[in-house]
Amino acid sequence: GLFSDKSAAFVRDCVFEDNFSSDGGGVYTRYASTAFTNCIFRLNRAGAFGGGVLFLNSECSMTDCVVQGNRCEARGGGIHFVNGRHLLTRVSVTGNVSTSIMGGVSVDNIVDPLARVDFVDCTVTGNTATVAQGGIGILGSSASTTVALSGTTVCTNLPRPNIVGTWQDLGGNTICVCLADLYSDDVVNGNDLGILLAAWGVCGTGDCIADL
Repeated sequence: GLFSDKSAAFVRDCVFEDNFSSDGGGVYTRYASTAFTNCIFRLNRAGAFGGGVLFLNSECSMTDCVVQGNRCEARGGGIHFVNGRHLLTRVSVTGNVSTSIMGGVSVDNIVDPLARVDFVDCTVTGNTATVAQGGIGILGSSASTTVALSGTTVCTNLPRPNIVGTWQDLGGNTICVCLADLYSDDVVNGNDLGILLAAWGVCGTGDCIADL
């Protein structure tokens, strides 16, 4: 839909819809400084990373935007970040799909010690991944990548947990956790009870997810 390379752009009141690329189906920014305001990214598809948007080594912002119904085959059905510094304000990321991991948002730091993504008053809901990490997936150590959330809701993404990786809680967030849903299908029922009974007794080494 849009390719921004080593450039600076202000994009306002635009719709990126039904586009396809190997990476960054709706928008792909590379070594760029781009600001998106009141834009919609929907029904775009990427053969690998960033179904809706891919930000690579960039410094970008998104304000009052919607990222909905996009799809990728690798990471970041909605948005895929690699390095750089980014600010999302009142952005809705919903109903996106990855046929691998990270259905909603993928944050991947490779070499940038100052990499940062800030979510302010955003929603990341109803995204799915076929393998793992339905909501927000964060790669990279806490020393090299900073992901900070404030006033942000991350719920109803599958598979859970809704956020995987290290992040900063700056307050006012709603991160949905359903401890009793051991089967991770958004329902507490016999499937969860079966897991609980199978794990009954003293925990061995490693995680003990049934110890509610």
